[in-house]
Amino acid sequence: MGERKVNKPKVGDLVRVPRYMFGRLIEVRDFKLEEFHYCLGFFQSEAHKADGSFTPLCELIEPAPDAELKYWSHYGQYTDKKIQTYEIISSH
Repeated sequence: MGERKVNKPKVGDLVRVPRYMFGRLIEVRDFKLEEFHYCLGFFQSEAHKADGSFTPLCELIEPAPDAELKYWSHYGQYTDKKIQTYEIISSH
């Protein structure tokens, strides 16, 4: 079984982001990646862009369904497995 190649996201790529409400999928939207204050992410609309309300990709990393809550002394609780909740659908 071959290892799946994951493309590194970059400015100009399109990402597909699911949106959930009360645990149910309500929509899937596509966004063009931009750089804002040295972060890679997107603005959800022109109004968000005018306001500076930016969504960095790092906010779309969540614990995996099989993640376990662990503990490190002097650090605290953390989950051991993370997954990205977006999909890169086109890249240049």
